[in-house]
Amino acid sequence: MTTVHRLFRSPQGRRQPVAVDEAWPFGGPSSTPPAFGGPSGAVPGVTAPVTEDWDMGQGDVYIHNAPALPKNPMFKGSTKEERREFMASYNQYISQTNALTANGVRPFLMPLSACIEPATKQRVAEWDMGKFPEEVTDAEWAAWFTLGFQVDPRTLDSLKKRVKASVVFDMSIPDADSRIGRMLDGMAAALRRDRQEWVIREESAAIVKIITEAVKPVSLHRAVTEQMALTRNKPLKKDVYRFVRWLREFAIGHERFVGYEEDVKPAGKPDPPRMPQGSDQTFRPASA
Repeated sequence: MTTVHRLFRSPQGRRQPVAVDEAWPFGGPSSTPPAFGGPSGAVPGVTAPVTEDWDMGQGDVYIHNAPALPKNPMFKGSTKEERREFMASYNQYISQTNALTANGVRPFLMPLSACIEPATKQRVAEWDMGKFPEEVTDAEWAAWFTLGFQVDPRTLDSLKKRVKASVVFDMSIPDADSRIGRMLDGMAAALRRDRQEWVIREESAAIVKIITEAVKPVSLHRAVTEQMALTRNKPLKKDVYRFVRWLREFAIGHERFVGYEEDVKPAGKPDPPRMPQGSDQTFRPASA
């Protein structure tokens, strides 16, 4: 009778392999697992490498209760003003969508070419670009929308007049910082009416001149004019943003250490002296 030596003997009454929790206690195996020889050529006594399946979906990201994405604008206009309004709306759409980025995953942004009404896209592609709509790239569409910021000189002159009328230093506001802030609000509102904010950068020198001429009160206007005439302050004339920051600091310091002079009204002529009632005497000026 041949005795069969088994390398692994199951517990009494059980012929299936040992359960995992019994063979591998918590923290790892307590001893080296036995190796089995077989057709694969494995050598008894050599531990087989233990492989783990990492493809269990750890890299999948699930977002629960995700907010709804902003709705993209649609362009169906023809004028430059309508182009500027659409570009402002599209920039706002990009900012709102990018704000919803979670765990490094950016939401899908609708491309510019998909935000144009089909009939408008067909007309612009054929008449303005000489192409079929599907041949126009997003970069070409962006360049076409940018042309909406180009205006003729007559329109620019009227725009400057509007800016000049909107730049007001309200002397009812007690502090200089708040007065400048209110002035900037009025100017921005005038430019925002037809999406002409670009003029602040393109015509920076003209805007600086308009603000300088509108500075109040008289003492601050005189001091600012003298400072702008200096050679070291010439770079301020070409950069309106830098000029406004300088004006804010200069006005606050001038108000604190110098004070303001009120507008002096010309003195009126003195009234002639009145004679007592019932007197027959006539007032005669003294002879020299």
